[in-house]
Amino acid sequence: MWHLTSNIKLLLKHPFTWLVICVLTVYFSSILIQPSVSNWLLDWNSREVFNETYLNYKREYENGIEQRISNDILIELDKKLSITYALANSQGSFDFVRRYLDFLNNQLEDAQSGRQTAESIYDLQAKQLYYEHLSRLGNSALYKDVQQYPLIEMMASLFLNRTPLVIYAAVGIFSFIAAKNSHRNKLLGNRQLTFVRFHISKCLSILFTGIISFAISITPLLLYALIRNGLGQPDYPVVFRRGGEIIYSSALQIITSQLILIFLFSILVITFYELLLTISKEPTISLLIVLTLLCIPFYPKYFLTRDFQQSIIKWIPLTYLDSKSIVGALEIFPTTDVFKSGRISYFEVCLETLLWIFILILMTVIIALINKAVVRSKLITQGCCQTKKANISSHQVKA
Repeated sequence: MWHLTSNIKLLLKHPFTWLVICVLTVYFSSILIQPSVSNWLLDWNSREVFNETYLNYKREYENGIEQRISNDILIELDKKLSITYALANSQGSFDFVRRYLDFLNNQLEDAQSGRQTAESIYDLQAKQLYYEHLSRLGNSALYKDVQQYPLIEMMASLFLNRTPLVIYAAVGIFSFIAAKNSHRNKLLGNRQLTFVRFHISKCLSILFTGIISFAISITPLLLYALIRNGLGQPDYPVVFRRGGEIIYSSALQIITSQLILIFLFSILVITFYELLLTISKEPTISLLIVLTLLCIPFYPKYFLTRDFQQSIIKWIPLTYLDSKSIVGALEIFPTTDVFKSGRISYFEVCLETLLWIFILILMTVIIALINKAVVRSKLITQGCCQTKKANISSHQVKA
């Protein structure tokens, strides 16, 4: 424990660590100045659109009476008139949500009956699920923008703008700092550790430093949300599509799932960096490789594949670095497909990440043992040569 504490203290005292913390703090706090509309349909423009829809239904109803169409069609049109009129003239956001849910239910009935609708059944089902849960929360769950988010909703919205990738980059930098400064003699004085204990201590110190840095950098934003807007609602709905499947979650589930996935991927980044360092012995080169790989998912053609299930990218952790595509995040539209490439579950991603962590650790140990054997072989060879030279010199003296 004493060596782990020494590692953490050394990392936290390093100026680069606090520079990273400052950058993270600014990054998280910048969310407050970014323009955002949380409930994406709750604005007066939408009411104007539905007023136009109401007028269209009204004209269609009047034409139907003149043309003496069947009573069943007139009854259906009259129902649509009532729904759209109530929607266009709704008072307040909560009333709008309830009226819009009635509109969605009516549209879904039409789509399921084979009638033509503006949106697909798939989109209508996703929206219906979202607004059904949203309508149960009342006025307190409707926010004009991010600045009105309470603590829980604020935390759940953090993972929308590639926040995990920023965190992994910070972890890579902490690994670099540890590699540059964590020489055994500097950290531990005269005390010696085994290879395994030394690297476990080093990796845990990087992980704990990352956790501490994340907690410090996110505190100002969360304190702002808590003091101004309160704690929030853990069951705030989050609905999205993932590879053809409609996913329902809540703000608290999003936070928990995201933190677990970020924790696992942080360990993956640390173990991968240690593998590169064991191979190259160059901290800077190892960091550059890690940061370069973190940028690969941004490449537009990375996800272009005909069959994701049979593609190699399904088994590459880089595919899931942006954990929003697996877990979701607050502010995602219900009809947004966060992962269009194919179907994969949260459990599969976690399991695959753990498998890669094990493989990387195993490879690091094997390469370290090979390096150790090579060094030992060189020392033995050098020792034999020196002994041979000494024997030759001794014989020459005797002669």
